[in-house]
Amino acid sequence: ELNEITDSGQYACQAKSAGSDHFALQQVHVSIKVPPVVEPFMFAKSLHRGQRYNIMCMVTRGDLPVSIRWFKDGQPIETAGAFIQAPIDDLIAQQQQQQQQLEAATASSQNYGLAIKQLDPYSSTLTFASLQSRHRGVYSCEAVNEVGRANQSSSLVIHVPPEWRIEPNDLSVTIGRTAVLDCQADGFPAARVEWRLSQDLYREPPSEFKPIISSLYMRVFENGSLIIYNTQRTDAGYYLCQANNGIGPGISKVIKLTVHVAAHFKSKIRTELVRRGQAARLKCEAFGDLPIEISWLKDKLPLYGQEEPRYSLISTQLQDGILSELVIHETTRTDSALFTCITQNQFGNDDTNIQLMVQGPPDPPEEVRIQEYEARSAKVSWLPGHSGNSPISKYILMYAPIVGQQPTSPTNTDYRDYPLSTNGQQQQQQQQQ
Repeated sequence: ELNEITDSGQYACQAKSAGSDHFALQQVHVSIKVPPVVEPFMFAKSLHRGQRYNIMCMVTRGDLPVSIRWFKDGQPIETAGAFIQAPIDDLIAQQQQQQQQLEAATASSQNYGLAIKQLDPYSSTLTFASLQSRHRGVYSCEAVNEVGRANQSSSLVIHVPPEWRIEPNDLSVTIGRTAVLDCQADGFPAARVEWRLSQDLYREPPSEFKPIISSLYMRVFENGSLIIYNTQRTDAGYYLCQANNGIGPGISKVIKLTVHVAAHFKSKIRTELVRRGQAARLKCEAFGDLPIEISWLKDKLPLYGQEEPRYSLISTQLQDGILSELVIHETTRTDSALFTCITQNQFGNDDTNIQLMVQGPPDPPEEVRIQEYEARSAKVSWLPGHSGNSPISKYILMYAPIVGQQPTSPTNTDYRDYPLSTNGQQQQQQQQQ
């Protein structure tokens, strides 16, 4: 291995032929060129945002001139393109191409608060006026001369306390919907986000926060957001989001989740029966956040558009809704209809149907005819009248024998059941007496 000290110097080569006193001499000067060697450097392990810091790159061996450059994550840290000579307090710009020896040099970096200072031909200092998260990365110092190059690298880690990327805020959601509570924090090391819940809605500030553990309906995502699926009234409360990474005290915020209830009915359809002439009371009980309203329809038409004086409405405010009663005085057959209740509040609407059937005696059959008859029998048919909104169980067939040209007083036959045929006619074959 060549040594620049012991092997450099003047070398001579002498040649002489046999039998002659003459010789030839050739001299050559050998100069050993040395490539650069960069001393390893290392960033401190406990650096925090806002600190001032500098680190030096030393070329401990190598022939001059040597060029020293800094890199961040493999990319050169660009400078202003000119060295600035010392004294630093009275700086004069000189072009790089002039290859002047530097007593002290500095160059502003375009890399957000970095500065490169070269105090002599074989050392360079990288200065951070105020460490920021963007300065985090791998820094390399490279030295190059005419016979070689060398470099050393070190990772810069900047500890940054948590700060809000998305700050949590109060949220209102309708029951049954999905609630997304955002809470995202930046920092280094990465901040850990935890959620806690207090359902003490009657105390401010709330107390007794309990940890939230991810489940099927409530999940904390890796980015810190809390998702609540199919929210219920029991999910309402105060939520505490905390972000910590061991740097500083951490950050936290308490927000309130309000769960609203849209206006709704618990049943969708039912049937009410009433005897003709009696009063009917149709009740619709709607639930939801107040204020809440109920309106009525009869066979899909607004109830008050019919101007029915026998109808009256009674509304009763409940703790969690409203009760509306439609009273129909002295019901008639025309009151048999489909009544619809429509409820609404600012969070939603719903409807329910009530089929009112006014029951009464059936109407007499229509179009009574003798279709066929024999000596001792007859086939009688008729069309049934209105059933009175209840099944017809029996028909009574009355007949009277004819004496001469005038009928005698009618006589009742025995009661018998007559099932309806598919065409709606009631048929009966009756034995004459």
